[in-house]
Amino acid sequence: MIKKRYLLGLAVFILTACGGGRQESLSLELGFREANQLRAVHLGLVPEEWEDSADSIEVWVRRYGGRVLSRERQGNRRITLELRVPVENAESLLTKIRASGYVFAEEVKRADIGQSVSNIESQIRLKEEAIARYRELLNKARTPGEILEIEKALSTTIQERDSLLNLLEKLRAESGTVLIVVQLVNRRYADIGAGGSFWSQFGSAFVNGWDLFQGFLIAMAHVWWLWIGLALFVWILIRLGRRSLSTRSAASGQPPQSPSSERSS
Repeated sequence: MIKKRYLLGLAVFILTACGGGRQESLSLELGFREANQLRAVHLGLVPEEWEDSADSIEVWVRRYGGRVLSRERQGNRRITLELRVPVENAESLLTKIRASGYVFAEEVKRADIGQSVSNIESQIRLKEEAIARYRELLNKARTPGEILEIEKALSTTIQERDSLLNLLEKLRAESGTVLIVVQLVNRRYADIGAGGSFWSQFGSAFVNGWDLFQGFLIAMAHVWWLWIGLALFVWILIRLGRRSLSTRSAASGQPPQSPSSERSS
């Protein structure tokens, strides 16, 4: 009895360690303590309950402080969700999503931001200083030519400053969040290796085969003129063959024979 309890406790400890190791591994993969990183997780899932599975995930995303970027549905076969969640909540959300079905694919991607946030901020400060100088020069300008030249330079600098501000806002939003792309696949249409049912796949094979056969018939109907042309060509060949046979029989004084009897002789 003691030995059984010992083995059971050891098994629970191993499972707990494996689960904790997975979370720690994901933390390292996402690098949530590192700045200037763009992070993305792609997840393929066959949910246990297909109905309302996407709605449930969207509720979880908002609960964890994220937002839904897009939702694309392909009939009753699959749904693709693009989510953006704060880095510190990504692990908890992914754990909840994984627990809702069978995960058949998962990939973590990270990329360094080309420019650091501090570098962009310094460029914005330089642009602000240039804008202030141009405005001072504009107040001191006397000739129309000077005014036009300064206004042109001022407008260009303001556009460059605004572009840097937009870039800074985008980088701050993306570097502090994780892009999660979840592809939900209906169990009826999932591959067997992805958690799909054998009999569902077996039935789908017949349905897909019938669809292909119908498509073949429709494609053949589009080239009806080709079939008429082939039939006419074969009819002409048969007529010419019979006429040639009749001519040769008349020349030899023998009654005409059919092509089949001629071959048998």
